[in-house]
Amino acid sequence: MGQLCLQLQLLRSWCGIVTVAFLVLLPGCGGSGHELSVAPVSGVVTLDGEPLAEGYVSILVGKGRMGRGAIQSDGTFVIGTYGDADGAQVGSHTVVIKPVPRDEGGGKKNRVPIPKRYGKSNTSGLSIDVKPGEQNKLVLGLTTKE
Repeated sequence: MGQLCLQLQLLRSWCGIVTVAFLVLLPGCGGSGHELSVAPVSGVVTLDGEPLAEGYVSILVGKGRMGRGAIQSDGTFVIGTYGDADGAQVGSHTVVIKPVPRDEGGGKKNRVPIPKRYGKSNTSGLSIDVKPGEQNKLVLGLTTKE
């Protein structure tokens, strides 16, 4: 009988420890709660006046999460940060354009040649001021000439 009481007491102690651990760790589950304000951003990318048919538009932010959108065959894009097409973080940011990575191209050999300067934050020369409560439209006119 004494052995059984000792086992039950030990079991209760472990249940208590597990319950406390669960309650302490539970708030860490789910969203971060640190999502910053975003506003819709969409637009079009051209290269030498023609729609750029592929690539990615990325909006780089100092603090927070980068926004990104795939360029469609007609040159249009929609930016998403925390989800698809939810927009970009409010504020002034640098924009870069990157080609589709080789492993995502589906075997395409005729890639659209995006000048490398547009893929780096210090040389792209592209920026956006994302305003809250607005449909932020961005027209990005790229050129192959330096």
